[in-house]
Amino acid sequence: MTATTSTIYPDMTTTTSARFLTLNIFIRPPFIKNNLSDYKDSRLKYFIRYVLPRYDVVALQEAFAFGSIRKDILICKARKMGFNYHIESMRKNICDWSIDGGLLILSKFKIVDSAKLEYERGVHSDWFAAKGALHARLELNPSTHLDLFTTHTQASYGPPPPTLTDSATKVRFRQFSKLHDFIAFRANLPTGASSPVIPILLAGDLNVDASQHVPPPTQPSSGASEEYEAMMKVLRGDSIEDLPASERRIPLLVDSVREQLGYHPVTYGDVQLGPDGVIEPAETVLTAKMDQGTVQSLDRLLFCEAAEVEGEAEGERKQQGLAEGEVRQERYRIRIAKTAVEKFLVKDEKDVTDILPFTQVSDHYGISAVIELSFV
Repeated sequence: MTATTSTIYPDMTTTTSARFLTLNIFIRPPFIKNNLSDYKDSRLKYFIRYVLPRYDVVALQEAFAFGSIRKDILICKARKMGFNYHIESMRKNICDWSIDGGLLILSKFKIVDSAKLEYERGVHSDWFAAKGALHARLELNPSTHLDLFTTHTQASYGPPPPTLTDSATKVRFRQFSKLHDFIAFRANLPTGASSPVIPILLAGDLNVDASQHVPPPTQPSSGASEEYEAMMKVLRGDSIEDLPASERRIPLLVDSVREQLGYHPVTYGDVQLGPDGVIEPAETVLTAKMDQGTVQSLDRLLFCEAAEVEGEAEGERKQQGLAEGEVRQERYRIRIAKTAVEKFLVKDEKDVTDILPFTQVSDHYGISAVIELSFV
């Protein structure tokens, strides 16, 4: 957890709402590219100018620090916009035989507590990245907090969909199990409780395609894939084959985007109708050729509302340092008021006058959320 020593703007507080974004920004280390170029520098400049100012808290994946200063430029520019706090994956060097996990949380709200989790080494090219998760406890106002987690898990390499017995899938599910334990521990979730004292928001690229892929590819998937259903069980603390149930469950963890939209939106490998009416890949500059047009739903915003408590919960009393009989501070309930898939298409940005070599800010779409507070 880091705050700049000399801030331009005071720490943000709110009793009404806040704007959140999660995005796999696709800023990989130097010399790695899918096609002609990843246009890392120009996309980062575009993101800083046109995307970052719209939000109060941003969770990024694939914002790698290894081998370049791009991440430092982003953090520095963000501070000048009021993002006084950030937490990032542990930085690595060549002696570690790995690169960093590429995670970054930028926040205009004070981060009062934070932690990092590093998963087991992945397989295939993921072996080189120290993937993991971040936790930031955000102080939305003096009496209201939110536990934000972000992660980027093991990817699958090969024709989709992967099987549950695939080596990459097995690694990914062990990571989900570690992530659940990390969330339960950091959220101080007591055994037997159905909800946390502080609401939980899990955002990131979970690398599980939720779509069932019922034709046509232009039709969004209202059903869920087998792997998605298994992932949700593990993240809630339920058992699946080879992974036992957790003593501390999060049964009310929900997919906010699926809940609001009624389907699993495409966030990677989208398609569009071409001039001749034929379905074609929507993005070909950044996306790997084998993934173009695969219409996958990989990115998530999962939310668990805080428990509604009659009087004072013991856990909350201890967290606020209250003695018996003391009255707690004003409390606000937090809910996800609105979610949206953010394509960040260059053609939709009216202020862009330059001719840019890319059509969207990343190979992934982002997911945004408006968090609303209401007085309890």
